[in-house]
Amino acid sequence: MKAVQNFPENLRKLQTDGVRGITLVELMVVITILGLMAGVVTVAVIPRLRTAKKRLTEQEMNAIGKACELFEIDHNKLPESLDELLNPPDDLGTGSYLKDGDLKDGWGNEYEYSIDENGVRLVSFGSDGMEGGSGMAADLVYPKEDDR
Repeated sequence: MKAVQNFPENLRKLQTDGVRGITLVELMVVITILGLMAGVVTVAVIPRLRTAKKRLTEQEMNAIGKACELFEIDHNKLPESLDELLNPPDDLGTGSYLKDGDLKDGWGNEYEYSIDENGVRLVSFGSDGMEGGSGMAADLVYPKEDDR
């Protein structure tokens, strides 16, 4: 009961017994430092993500091209569409030629698939999803012109 009666005095003791809280200025300094660190990390990571999408798309296009070659070996013809790689004719019981059913590039756009006199041709229209462009918006083509 004595503790309850001396409550205001005990509270003052707790506040002044050398226990020091954090000041608003210190808190603002810490938040500013964290903000600067986040900015530096963002500046370093974003370009790497863009490059990764381009490399992923190039690798996927190579895998699709190789799957088309395997399809041609098995069926004596190239697939009429990319969907035929996922659901090939059942005459040989080969199953899907691709593991992943998502036939989209690193930016979420569908590949343009065609067959020309040289075989399969795949095109990704880059980050902007439109024909032409430069940098990350440049078109990616399989096979590369120097591979033909």
